[in-house]
Amino acid sequence: MKFNISQVDPRLMSGLQELAPTLRLLLEPNGKLLIAEKTDKNTLSVTIEDEICHIKYHSTPAFYKAIAICAAHYGETKFSFVSEVKFEDMCAMIDCSRNAVLSVDGAKNLLRRLALFGFNSVMLYTEDTLEIEGYPYFGYMRGRYTQREIHEIQTYAALFGIEIIPCIQTLAHLNQALRWPAFKEVLDMNDILLAGEEKTYELIEAIIKSCRKMFSSNILHIGMDEAHMVGMGNYFKKHGLQKRFDIMNNHLLRVCGICAKYNFSPMIWSDMYVRLVFGKKRQADPEMLDRLPKDVALVCWCPATR
Repeated sequence: MKFNISQVDPRLMSGLQELAPTLRLLLEPNGKLLIAEKTDKNTLSVTIEDEICHIKYHSTPAFYKAIAICAAHYGETKFSFVSEVKFEDMCAMIDCSRNAVLSVDGAKNLLRRLALFGFNSVMLYTEDTLEIEGYPYFGYMRGRYTQREIHEIQTYAALFGIEIIPCIQTLAHLNQALRWPAFKEVLDMNDILLAGEEKTYELIEAIIKSCRKMFSSNILHIGMDEAHMVGMGNYFKKHGLQKRFDIMNNHLLRVCGICAKYNFSPMIWSDMYVRLVFGKKRQADPEMLDRLPKDVALVCWCPATR
């Protein structure tokens, strides 16, 4: 397949050249003329008439999605496609904490394919697989990303208009790090951090500070899901039995304060708050609702009845 891209915005050329091998495109002057027009309308359209392919797009990711459509219908002499954009964001979350950490080349390969679907953001889910200054055992022997690798992935994603969003954990799901004696002072039990402990917030600040150095996004997913046994280990020994909602909420407020310090807008998984606020009767406690932090976004990953 050959395309003449003389009428394409030069700022899109780098991304198009990266996608050409995936789509088996040849970017040559004697190819089918590709006319790409950016509009303010929230629609995507592709029209093919004989040797001309006309694209109207509203964003960089939409342009690359349109290219995929053009390639799929390259052999047709007459084709028309119009789609109204229903979502402002299309985000994929990639698990880089279980089984294996996606290599830089693997991430680039995946980003090329996501670009062809029009994705504009990607979350890298990294429990302990990031390089954190001052904590050599965080992600030790786990294939953690270095700052240079994150910068490389982020720079590559930008070619396609894709934002890389850090997705970390700041309460539970940290068993791989907490197994090391170096973290015994911040361990509650199992895979859960010790809430209310100052050294815990020193660790969390180091993680968030490192994220600020690595990522340009102002969004930070701070996790906090499935911490069912929070407050039942070393926290219980220090403070006695406390309400899990109070432990969770006080901890979240501290972490949100750290996020604000580094200019991050935090989001968390909603499951713990769904269980604690709504309870078995599935009826919200108004007092608890009123105490929820107002500057945090709740992300649902499981049914409220789970």
